[in-house]
Amino acid sequence: MKYFYTVVFFLFTTFVSQAQIQGYSLNDVVDDFTVTDIHGDEHNLYTYTSEGKYVFIDFSFTSCGPCQTTAPIFNEFYDKYGCNNGEVVCMSMFGTLSTDHDPEVEAFENTYGGTFNHAPAISVDCGATPVDSKFNPAAYPTVCLIDPDNKIIKLDIWPINGIGDLEATFSSEFNPTPMNCTESLFTVATHDGTPITDGSVFTFSEIGEEADLTFDITNIGADVLDMRLEYVSNTNTTIDGEVLCIFQQCLPPGAPAPGEIYPLAPQAGGPQEIDPGVTTNDGDHFYSTDPGDDVNYPIEYTFRFFDVDGLATPITFTYSYDGTASVEDLAEVNYKLFPTITSDFLTLEITEPVSARLINSQGQLIKQFNFEAGSHTIDVSSFAKQLYYLKLRNAQGQQSLAKILVK
Repeated sequence: MKYFYTVVFFLFTTFVSQAQIQGYSLNDVVDDFTVTDIHGDEHNLYTYTSEGKYVFIDFSFTSCGPCQTTAPIFNEFYDKYGCNNGEVVCMSMFGTLSTDHDPEVEAFENTYGGTFNHAPAISVDCGATPVDSKFNPAAYPTVCLIDPDNKIIKLDIWPINGIGDLEATFSSEFNPTPMNCTESLFTVATHDGTPITDGSVFTFSEIGEEADLTFDITNIGADVLDMRLEYVSNTNTTIDGEVLCIFQQCLPPGAPAPGEIYPLAPQAGGPQEIDPGVTTNDGDHFYSTDPGDDVNYPIEYTFRFFDVDGLATPITFTYSYDGTASVEDLAEVNYKLFPTITSDFLTLEITEPVSARLINSQGQLIKQFNFEAGSHTIDVSSFAKQLYYLKLRNAQGQQSLAKILVK
């Protein structure tokens, strides 16, 4: 009996401590693959990496004890870094046992996956087996890491006693920001393409049509969205000076009121139902004619775009008028950014500390920075080739927005 336990302990130690990928060597370019998870969502490796994302793959099987132990840790990591909506992508592959079908994998996730949002899990039914065979892990669980150049840069992340062991793979080139585990299914932008993201504040020093905030909505999801706009609140108003056109409905000047949701009569409304890939282009806009009382500023109006079915993350933004501010007071952050068309590096020169948010053309947050005064180099070589916006904000709340094309 003593020999039996000794042997079992030795085998277990070997099993979990020597696990690694055998199908590729370190820094090999891995082959592309497309799989479908147990909930019917498709995942393509090269699509993720072309967006500048790093991909963690957890090779497991349902009756594996160590896999059951690490599953909630992997899911916590997935949850902390945005559920595949940020710079990190996580997938769990159950491809080594022919009995690990969708129901078995779903039961595994429900039993051992923990209370966090769960990473996409792929069974033998929808592509896990050929991926497992190609990577050929020596034992389970094996978690490997693939960079945006499709190179495998970690053959085996072990031991995994907490998400800190996964975070230990981060570096100066790969240092993702934790983000809410939400899904962006629509974006909002002004008519000239400036993103309106959650928490945005647009400040004006004038009233009336000269201070018009326009908005277009784009459905970037796969399903029809039934969109609404909520007038959340206002502060320091002195008259009913709101002018709002939304979803082909222009309300009488001064008619909009906090607490209302537009269109007020959906059956009479315009295209509040937005098909996948469609952008509204209906002249929607808002401005205020309220000059204020010369004392209490800013006058603010807060709105929220949301979908009726709760499928997407809402976007809340604020329109602000400061009657005490001149155009000079609202001057943008003083900066220089060059080149604005690049494939690798940007140089940002600033004269004061700023926070910065890099946003893609779909309005999704890609990366956040904090810069001190001076010259800084920003590496965009791993980012997908597309248009980005760098949003700068100083300690006084002044903002600037720069367009960047990564080619």
